Amino acid sequence: MNILIRSLQKEDLNIYKTCYSNSEFKHFIYGDKNIEIEDLFIRLLENANSHQESYVVFYNNDGLITTYNPVGFCNFLKYDYYPFEISKETFAINGGLQPILFNSGLGIFSCASLLHFFFLNHPNSDLYASAFEDNLRSAKMLCAFGFKQMEQTWYNKKHFILNHERFSNCKFSSNILSRITLVIET
Repeated sequence: MNILIRSLQKEDLNIYKTCYSNSEFKHFIYGDKNIEIEDLFIRLLENANSHQESYVVFYNNDGLITTYNPVGFCNFLKYDYYPFEISKETFAINGGLQPILFNSGLGIFSCASLLHFFFLNHPNSDLYASAFEDNLRSAKMLCAFGFKQMEQTWYNKKHFILNHERFSNCKFSSNILSRITLVIET
């Protein structure tokens, strides 16, 4: 499988719209909050080159690599303050898979690629993630990649943390990454 990761661009608004048009997706990302997707997208685009890193993910299975198909998006958000102390540099991760690709396995390949990419760029950082308590699919995937569930619970969410060592020593991650050809477009 070929996975392409590139920085967020103006033409990627449709990927966000497609994801957020699905009620299950929207619920698992923001709960019951009302989200204006165009405003959110503009903020992410404006911040893509500063303290926030926003990417889109594409895949290709044909071996010829003539066309990549969109999978979803990912944002790494650097925060200076958390309600808990983790490390000197901690990023939060959020993102999404296009709903038509739910249960296709592409989320697993994309997640492994993005985590690998993150730790190449930030090897000494921690990566924080959260999932609503009823989002069992996300919680299970985070644990499979080596995220450790934290004791704290806020806002009906489970909270997870991952460092480079746990990710690189995770057999599941290694197995998935061995099946991927990763292309990073800058």
